[in-house]
Amino acid sequence: MLNWAKKYWIELIVFGAISGVLFVCQSPDITWINTDSDGVHYIYSAKYMYPAHKSSAPLYLLISNLFLRLPFGTEAWRMALISVMSGIASSVLIYLIVRHFTNKNWMSRWFGIAGAMIYGSSALAISQNTIVETYPLVVASGLGVYYFALKKRWKLSALMIGISGAIHPLSLLTSVPILIVNKELRYWKQ
Repeated sequence: MLNWAKKYWIELIVFGAISGVLFVCQSPDITWINTDSDGVHYIYSAKYMYPAHKSSAPLYLLISNLFLRLPFGTEAWRMALISVMSGIASSVLIYLIVRHFTNKNWMSRWFGIAGAMIYGSSALAISQNTIVETYPLVVASGLGVYYFALKKRWKLSALMIGISGAIHPLSLLTSVPILIVNKELRYWKQ
C-alpha cells in the first residue's frame, strides 16, 4: 500500500483536491440552485418511491433511496452525495481515458492529471456535481462505457450502457454515439 501511495502521490493530491472542492461546495439543503432543477422532485420521488417524471430515473431513485437512509445530513445533502461521488469517479475515468490515448509514455501521467484537473475544476462540473441531479451519474456511467470500450471489455461496457439507461433513459442518446466514436477512432488509428 505504501509503495502505491509513493508512486501515485500526485494523483492522490489531485483527486483529493477535486474531492475536497466538491465536498465543500456540496449543497447543504434545498437552496436557490435547486429551485430551477429537478432536485426537489427527485428527493420526493426517492423518499416515497414515486416516479419523478414521465421517463423517470429508476436506478437513480433506488440508489437515492439507499442514500436517504444514511443517518447524517439533510435529505438534499445525502442525495447530493451521489453527485459528488459521481464527479470524483468522472475525474478518475477522464484521467484513465487520457492515459490510454497518450500511449503510456512518461508525459501521459501529466496529461491525464491535466485532463482530470480541467474537468474537476470547471465551474459547470462543480455546479452540477454538488446538487441533487442525475447528470453527474449519467456522465460517470457514459465515461465508464467509453473507458471499457477502449479497453475492449465489452461485457463491462454493455453493463455500463444498461446502468446508464436505468439511471435515465435519455442517457442512451450518449452511450450509443460513444461506441460509434470509439469504432471510428480505432479505424483511423490503423
